[in-house]
Order: sequence, then C-alpha cells, then structure tokens
Amino acid sequence: IISLAESQVLNENEMDTLTFIMRGIAVRETGQPLVANVYFQAALAKRSHRMWVRTIGYMERAKSYLAAGKKPMARKDLERVLAAEPNHPEALALMSKLEITPS
Repeated sequence: IISLAESQVLNENEMDTLTFIMRGIAVRETGQPLVANVYFQAALAKRSHRMWVRTIGYMERAKSYLAAGKKPMARKDLERVLAAEPNHPEALALMSKLEITPS
C-alpha cells in the first residue's frame, strides 16, 4: 500500500492514474474496499488530469464506498460523475439504488 505523499510522486500522467485505479479495483475485489480507496485517492490526487480519467476514479471509489456501506460518501462521488456526465448509465443506476435516510 502506498501513502498519499508517494502517490503524488508516482502519479505523473494519466497512465499512472489508470494504474492506481486498476490496483484499487484489484484490492476491492479481494474484499478490502476501504483499503482499495487508498489507491483511488492516489488516482484522484492529480486534479490536472482530464475529467474522463477522473470520472473512472470517482466511479470505482463510489463502488468501494458502497461495498463498505458508506452510502453518503458513495453518493458524493456519484454526484461528481453525474456533474461531468449527466447521462452516465452506471452512475445513474447506482444513484437509483441508494436509499439514504436523513439523520
């Protein structure tokens, strides 16, 4: 696992970002969604990358938050995706499944 400081050094281009996203997906699939978010956070740390790359990171992080039961955090990432791509089918499908009861 990497630290955010290391990720800023290692995340020089969009290919690095996509590599972090793929690592996060792999870790999530082992049943560790919150550990996976370390990689998604590293992928999203570089704000200068094009939005389509960041959208992938937000979608995958949202899935990890959902897997960990953190619906409000998943909603926030899905809202970011939908702000960039209002008709994103997967984001719309996941948003429709979210049922957040007010506190």
